[in-house]
Amino acid sequence: GPTTSTGVVATDTLPIGLTFMNATSSQGSYVSSTGIWTVGNMRANSTATLAIAAKVNTSTAGQTITNTVIAQESSSSTDQNLSNNSSTVPIIVFTTSTQPVGCTTNCGGGGGGLVVVLTGGGGSGGSFSSYTLTIDGGAASTLTTSATLAIQATAAHTMEISNDPNFTGSTWIPYTTAMPWTLTPGAGTKTVYGRFRSVSGSDIGAAQDSIQLVVGQVLGVSTNCGAYLTDYIRLGWANNPNEVKKLQIFLNGNLGITLPVTGNYDQQDFDAVQQFQIKYHSEVLAPWVPLGLPTEMTPTGFVYQTTKWWINELQCETLNLSMPSLNVYQQ
Repeated sequence: GPTTSTGVVATDTLPIGLTFMNATSSQGSYVSSTGIWTVGNMRANSTATLAIAAKVNTSTAGQTITNTVIAQESSSSTDQNLSNNSSTVPIIVFTTSTQPVGCTTNCGGGGGGLVVVLTGGGGSGGSFSSYTLTIDGGAASTLTTSATLAIQATAAHTMEISNDPNFTGSTWIPYTTAMPWTLTPGAGTKTVYGRFRSVSGSDIGAAQDSIQLVVGQVLGVSTNCGAYLTDYIRLGWANNPNEVKKLQIFLNGNLGITLPVTGNYDQQDFDAVQQFQIKYHSEVLAPWVPLGLPTEMTPTGFVYQTTKWWINELQCETLNLSMPSLNVYQQ
């Protein structure tokens, strides 16, 4: 916009389920007890950034936490579009069964990052943007370097993802909301960094998240991770939303697609499961041919015994489950 935004204030009170760790702002000050970020004046088309680090609490396992931010300025006459002054970001929390048994401390939830970016707008209205990057749905720890990233970046056109805060050796790629990722090897805290550009090529925001990589045996406790999916999923059923979200995240990473993580199993999810079944037809479909499936290239879209089994095997490298005894599902 053509004019200066004056007395800009944003409110981001972290919801129940998140514990504040620290915050850094490019200008102004943030008070965690009130959730108020006092930004001050902003020149037209300038930006101010607030990065909040928070820990996901154990009580939120299997839930989706909603974080909402509201921005305003002292003179409403200079902001002609009040409808774009708030934004809501969902944070998906895995159930404890998706975390490795070998995790013995600080296993309540993953560290998460929310980046709030305000753009000075004046007469054309200020705007609010948010940028988040989450590793394995916010899990506290993992036994494998193979991970899935969930990404939200307002108005992003391209992004750069790296294990290095300086983005050494990384390249800009088209923006997507989910992608597979490989963490750096070796036990310890692993951080993944992301930064985003608009269609014009301008830098518009950044985000990061961390996860603990557990390697080897921990004090005699088995390092076998638990089953990733615990329920069957079928189109038309009253499916468990948390199980569906985990399935959607897995399919996005495995197939390189961008299913919305909604918790509702609909036609596009059904089609993606069929694609997964064709990809792994030898493990998923071939065992059903002696029981009546026409061919091993006939997908069903039903997350049943072999599909669920193979997803769990791929998600947890140390699971080593035997193929289940097959039973034809009766309607």
